[in-house]
Amino acid sequence: MTGVSLTVVIPSIPPRAQFFKRALASVDAQTQQPSAVAVHLDLEHAGAAEARNRALAKADTTWVAFLDDDDWLHPHHLDHLLCCAEATGADMVYPWFSSNGPDVLYVDRERAAMRPFDAKARDWLITKGNFIPITVLVRRELLMDVGGFTSPPWASPDNPCEDWGTWRKLALAGAVFHHLPEVTWQWEHWWGHTAGRPWVGT
Repeated sequence: MTGVSLTVVIPSIPPRAQFFKRALASVDAQTQQPSAVAVHLDLEHAGAAEARNRALAKADTTWVAFLDDDDWLHPHHLDHLLCCAEATGADMVYPWFSSNGPDVLYVDRERAAMRPFDAKARDWLITKGNFIPITVLVRRELLMDVGGFTSPPWASPDNPCEDWGTWRKLALAGAVFHHLPEVTWQWEHWWGHTAGRPWVGT
């Protein structure tokens, strides 16, 4: 796909330096190269939502694709998401993942992985909780229009996910979501994984 306008957005924290190198290498290996990579190193312990917002502020492309620094992309990730967005007219495309550890989503993963984003899924997202991991492709302007990422209190003991408030705002704003039922990235689990938890530093 020529003339793509896409930034890969990666927030990072110092303890994940080795993982961050792998994440960058997976971007370099993409069959569809992005226009830019925007990184924010969270030295102030501001948290995932704020770190994403600061990295997002560096982007000026039509599309942004998010990647956590301890995860990595399969080579076709950007290509397949962009093709899916073009074919469907979606404002946000979310694929699925492989994982080396326990499920950290708070819904039935197999059902979420296979079902389309229909009215029932939209209602669940707005009223009950999150089932969309951060590794999505989304129109930057729409994301900026809803104020970017939202820190807790959207997180809760039942769903400690700082992304939920953002996806909810996009859905309420009328954004078109589309699920690509294909594994395009790896969700990495390790001793320092911080899904749903703030980074407190050392």
